[in-house]
Amino acid sequence: MKQMKRMIVVLLILLAAWAGVHWLQPKISAQQEARTEERAAKKGAKTYTNTQFKQGRIPYRSGIKLHGQIIQTDAKNKQQIGKNDRIVLRQNGTKYQVLVACQKSLKMNQTVTVYGTFMGLIRADWIE
Repeated sequence: MKQMKRMIVVLLILLAAWAGVHWLQPKISAQQEARTEERAAKKGAKTYTNTQFKQGRIPYRSGIKLHGQIIQTDAKNKQQIGKNDRIVLRQNGTKYQVLVACQKSLKMNQTVTVYGTFMGLIRADWIE
């Protein structure tokens, strides 16, 4: 009987320790999470030339950086472009199709810098 009580006490102590560890973990704020996403998107992002795009010299899933003006979108409201909308970005006279994959409010004719991933088209992971 004493062993059973000891086992229950040990189990309760272990359960309390496990619960305490999970409850005491620091909460990540939305701002910290956004900074983490930004760093991940910008890390390894490279600017490629139009020739490199045309000749297919960009490795699949590589980091991309584009800077240009939004000239077209499939969004219903052209002044409220957001996540999962597609945009056409004009950079130095060349048009690039971009899928907005981040939470960002955009508008037509806005000039932006896109940090993303090349997947046949460009997935925008972070937009400034």
